[in-house]
Amino acid sequence: MLVIILKLSKYCWSKSPTGLFAALTFIFYGLGFIIWNQYLIPFGFFEYNLLQVRFLGAGFLFVLVLFIVMVIVDVFIKLFGFKISGFVFSLILFLLAVFLFYPFQYLIFARIPQWLGGARPIPTTILGSEQQISYLGALGVKVAANAEGKNSIQTGLVCLVYQNDRYILFQTINLSESVKVRNVPLSRDQFIGFSSVDPKLSAGGCPTL
Repeated sequence: MLVIILKLSKYCWSKSPTGLFAALTFIFYGLGFIIWNQYLIPFGFFEYNLLQVRFLGAGFLFVLVLFIVMVIVDVFIKLFGFKISGFVFSLILFLLAVFLFYPFQYLIFARIPQWLGGARPIPTTILGSEQQISYLGALGVKVAANAEGKNSIQTGLVCLVYQNDRYILFQTINLSESVKVRNVPLSRDQFIGFSSVDPKLSAGGCPTL
């Protein structure tokens, strides 16, 4: 199986390196777009903008995992002395991709840091005006205490799931409430920014799907 892939890649590279690069980029972007939106749908969120570098990373990550699984399958095929045709190879590749999609999304993608192409939520706090933080508090978001009894301008620990140019999507965790995890979409004009979190305070991490 791997020999077929290597020969095909070598042939495409010899004919048109630019075309091969463009095709791989398109595949990575397409896969990443599907993976990210399948991940976001349970949060009630969908990303329509295709121009997201994170899609490229997610697609590459899926192809990398698929390649590793293919290496393992190839070892077993050679171990048992099976011979497969091009059609059977294509069928095996398709079935591997289909069966890997959901396990990859929830067992791997959701647990890998976002800077590595995954979707693990980022522990942070949200900064805003007194009115903005008060509004978030009314939605069930924990509000950090402020000095001298003044109104707070910062939330407690939240988990940043996703962000784009217009919105952010985060989770707020409160184990003392009946609804322990809330998913909150927020327009960027409804807060000022983020604040870094002490690693000791976020050691518990954020939940994943």
